[in-house]
Amino acid sequence: MKIIGLIASLILTFFSIGQKSYYFSEPLPSDQTAQSVVNEKWHGKYAVNNGKNILEVNPDGIFMVSTTISSISREEIRESTKYDVRNNYIFGVVLNDSLPCVLEDDRYFFGVRNRDVIIGPGSKNELRPSGRVANEFILNTYENGYYLPSIIRFETKNISTVQLDYDYETTVFDFIVEKKSVQGQNIELVVLKPTIREFNTLLKDVTIFSILDEFKKTK
Repeated sequence: MKIIGLIASLILTFFSIGQKSYYFSEPLPSDQTAQSVVNEKWHGKYAVNNGKNILEVNPDGIFMVSTTISSISREEIRESTKYDVRNNYIFGVVLNDSLPCVLEDDRYFFGVRNRDVIIGPGSKNELRPSGRVANEFILNTYENGYYLPSIIRFETKNISTVQLDYDYETTVFDFIVEKKSVQGQNIELVVLKPTIREFNTLLKDVTIFSILDEFKKTK
């Protein structure tokens, strides 16, 4: 077993060597001003994955509402003073509220709603116009001091999100002059700082972008 573990570790190390992960030093594009809200005509609720994930766009910003499925055993409920189940609703999971639940295999299953701020109060993410068309923005997601850009497009009935998608041997970012390298464990972190011209060139390269999700308007 020790030999197998050692071989697996060596294989993992071998394939990890030379891998690069790309981040950006500042929100993009650098010539556009960040904004916390978008045009009122795009306000509303948009759903994907059969309603499990909902994107809310309103005067306060952009929010992601998702459902996490959890469960509690009947035994735990019987022995607890915190939880109670009545008429297919569980009490005690959410403060001052109840949740619909289903009993399966001696466990009560229920969905908990989570509301995360994408753009708005308390978020370090930034939304900036792409500079190409009025309905397209760059969503700069903050992560450990750097930014990961993705594209978000607002249409009449839907919102589509497009993410960077590249293989670990890519050379697509090599033309960006200003960059720095930070060596992590088995991976190289490359932090890019493109000029406006370089950023516009990057946007034109459709090979490095892929559709992440398409949210359909519900309200």
